[in-house]
Amino acid sequence: MSPDETEDTDGPARSQIELNLPFDSAFDECMHALRQFRYRELMQFDPDRGTIEVRVSSQNPIFAGMSYSFADEERITFALQKLDFAKTKVTITSGSIFRPEHPANRLHNQENLTGISSFLLNRESGQGSEAGTGYSPTLNGFTKERWVLVEPAETAFMSLLIPGLGQNHAGRYVRGMVIAILVAAGLVFYVIPGVMLWLANGYDAYRIAQRINLGSLPFIPVKSGLQFLHVIAGGGAIFLVILAVIFGFSPFH
Repeated sequence: MSPDETEDTDGPARSQIELNLPFDSAFDECMHALRQFRYRELMQFDPDRGTIEVRVSSQNPIFAGMSYSFADEERITFALQKLDFAKTKVTITSGSIFRPEHPANRLHNQENLTGISSFLLNRESGQGSEAGTGYSPTLNGFTKERWVLVEPAETAFMSLLIPGLGQNHAGRYVRGMVIAILVAAGLVFYVIPGVMLWLANGYDAYRIAQRINLGSLPFIPVKSGLQFLHVIAGGGAIFLVILAVIFGFSPFH
């Protein structure tokens, strides 16, 4: 079924489509559609109610050939409604967070809806790989997790860059701050334990992301404000500690 697209001048653009897929499979495909965006921040995730809310970078159009927006970020939401055993109604909205009234931003919102709707309809008709399964084949023949809620490699890199930042990104804010403090203390008192803990914290962040994707840990939405504070406080503290170690201010050097 072709998408029914509307644009409210006072709100986000909206599109409604009906997929000939069971509720769970349609939800899988909506999550799969979000993988087309290089940057995303999952704000809401409820597979039981069929609701997804994600913040994406508007400078990453979902398909080549679409125009760029002047807004920094957009909020895209999915709301699924079970019509019968093998049919699901999907309502998609796309709205710019900054300057939503700008014509270029509104155009980009509509393009997002068109791209996402076409993607879902192509997957439903079998033109996409493994339509209705929510799985994405990789080059080595293995498949990704059913839902990639937190990217493990990205999360590990964030923790290797600033200790505890990956844990923060995975919603484990207290754990991330404790790790940052322990790494800083380890570097002050003796370099080798601090460095080993720093490396171990990267693996810890990787495993947390994996467990969230597999469902053994609950997903917790990201709080950008806490992430920003962790970058400023944690990054600044680690930088000062490293300078202190280099110039010999550590009590054990």
